[in-house]
Amino acid sequence: MSNSLPDIPHIEVSGSAEIAVEPDLARIKAELKHIADIPSEAKQIVDSQSSAVIDLARQCGVADNNINATRLEIGPEYDWRSEGNDYKGTSVSREVKITLDNLEHFPKLMQGLAEIPVHELQDVTLDTTLRGEIEREALAQAIAKAQKTAKDIATGLGQSISGVFRV
Repeated sequence: MSNSLPDIPHIEVSGSAEIAVEPDLARIKAELKHIADIPSEAKQIVDSQSSAVIDLARQCGVADNNINATRLEIGPEYDWRSEGNDYKGTSVSREVKITLDNLEHFPKLMQGLAEIPVHELQDVTLDTTLRGEIEREALAQAIAKAQKTAKDIATGLGQSISGVFRV
């Protein structure tokens, strides 16, 4: 088995960096769900909620290409218990994903989602449109810190660095 480290003298260092950024967009995933004895009733309610969520998103300035509604899922709903299960009715559900790129509307959107009401907010993530650029900058800073650490260690030991074995 080959050794994962070189057989010559070496040092191992790591570097890290963090960049604090104010978010400029939000990604929200709302689940709409209703259970009823009659599937068409559950579907009608979920369709109504879906329309309300999409209308609300548009009122908050969200472009149609930043609104994504999944297909309906329809199936039986059971209450699982240790002694068996109880049929509760037919469940109809759908997810609506929204990317809000103007955070001034965030409170209005969140309040509106609570009032519709949605079944569950599965994911609310604040992010930035500059993510790729910021990640590249953080990587450059981490590399610079690792290089400085390696140079300081080598200098302290009266040595020099001749190259990089593995990143």
